[in-house]
Amino acid sequence: MSAADVGSFYPAKIKNNLLQYYRKFTFHFIHFNFTHLLFNVISLISFCSFFELILFLTGIASKLTCIAIFGENERYYGMNEGIFGILGAFVMFL
Repeated sequence: MSAADVGSFYPAKIKNNLLQYYRKFTFHFIHFNFTHLLFNVISLISFCSFFELILFLTGIASKLTCIAIFGENERYYGMNEGIFGILGAFVMFL
């Protein structure tokens, strides 16, 4: 069993078992491999902690968009969309 199986954002499992609500929050912290984690950490360190709220909001919004497009039977994990949300917010503040 991988970390993705335990905490990935998997709408079908959440729908079938309400005790797995934690998946709505833990998917941000699960990564494919060490390289994926390393580049996300470097990206986060590059910006101030003010953007952490934007990270979580854009991450959740992107997963809801993915559900609308691809359906509930896909697994979602990682913070890539949240990182791009931070970059977009950073550009808007400039």
